[in-house]
Amino acid sequence: MKPLMRFALLFLLACSPFIQAEEASKPVDYQVVVDEISVKGNALIDQYQAKNALDISDEFSSLYFDVFEGKGLEMAIAMEKPSLKTELESHFSTVIGLAAKGKPKQDVEKAWLSLNALLQDTAASQGESGDNEGFWSLLVQSFLILLREGFEAMLVITALVTYLRRQEAMEQLSVIYNGVGLALVASVLTAYLLSAVFKVSGEAREALEGTTMLVAAIVLFYVSYWLISKSESARWQSWIKGQINNAISKGSAFALGFAAFLAVYREGAETVLFYQALVGQTQGNSLAIVFGFAAAAVALAGIYWVM
Repeated sequence: MKPLMRFALLFLLACSPFIQAEEASKPVDYQVVVDEISVKGNALIDQYQAKNALDISDEFSSLYFDVFEGKGLEMAIAMEKPSLKTELESHFSTVIGLAAKGKPKQDVEKAWLSLNALLQDTAASQGESGDNEGFWSLLVQSFLILLREGFEAMLVITALVTYLRRQEAMEQLSVIYNGVGLALVASVLTAYLLSAVFKVSGEAREALEGTTMLVAAIVLFYVSYWLISKSESARWQSWIKGQINNAISKGSAFALGFAAFLAVYREGAETVLFYQALVGQTQGNSLAIVFGFAAAAVALAGIYWVM
């Protein structure tokens, strides 16, 4: 029972970044942000000349990073309509690209008017999909992320514990649970570090988002390869037995604890990446993520007890 109590405490710690995100997150008023973009964009078009085209291009870039993205409009739209967010980004790129190439003013103005019209239509349609739909969508996503990643880690831990019991090496069980606990702490620390990093805005934020997506892709590739390599029952059992027998024969508690740590932290770190992206898109619905997280934690506890 002590390990379960320990994990419950860690669960509360893990929830704290999402609770803080709820307190800090405020719904974005589309019209206010769009009006700011519209006013500044119109002024830039009025100033546009061949000799200052590159400077105007940079100003439109700043308009995208500092206002459209920096004030949360990009994330809010991405959460509600991902395809619309992509379309708006494409329009921004067109305006910026034409200005950077020093194209005639009428071409740049035409692209800007198209972007501005789409922004105004987006602002006018804010909230048509309904907050309730967004809440339940976030809750389900949050639930499935933890349930899927937690179950994968649980398979490894359950196999380790079961084999230890069969080998009558009960004194080593605490080492397994300590490894799991340390992995959960490491995952929580990773969440805090990523939360601090993603306070950066502008071009640096774009670079960090791209880096995080790349890291997530690498983690997913590694996990996929790892699972495939263990897909055969005989190979899976051989790996589990090898890890434990090696630890028992050498009297190495570290080997057992480290195996448990890696199994949980690998999934925990991947889970943090997914939740970090999800929290960034909440716009006031972070409570849905907490509920989904809590429901998945309860479900995992029940699954673990059954297993």
